[in-house]
Amino acid sequence: MGELPSYFGRLRSRPHILAGHAAMCRTLLNGPGFSRATILRISYLVSCLNGDLELAQNFADLLRQAGERLEPMDAIAAGQEPAPLGGLDEAVLLFARDVTLCAYAVTDSQVVSLT
Repeated sequence: MGELPSYFGRLRSRPHILAGHAAMCRTLLNGPGFSRATILRISYLVSCLNGDLELAQNFADLLRQAGERLEPMDAIAAGQEPAPLGGLDEAVLLFARDVTLCAYAVTDSQVVSLT
């Protein structure tokens, strides 16, 4: 899976947040009920945000093979307004961005928006 994102080290002083983020990662990897396309979108976005360009390229290839466009995830990664993806997919990607960039700042209302 590669190296842990750099913010994991910063979360050592907040083990409950680190544990929560690890639980989310585990849930995503162990069958969250998301479509394959959604999982690939999340994986591509998080890889881009973490600077793992090799992994991002692998997910980009899988997305292109599935007929998916990369522009929405690239816009989200750049902090821009994405082309509308619709409903839960967009909310999940925005949440993935926020939790990847600053997990300690994720709010309860963001989590509730995913239900």
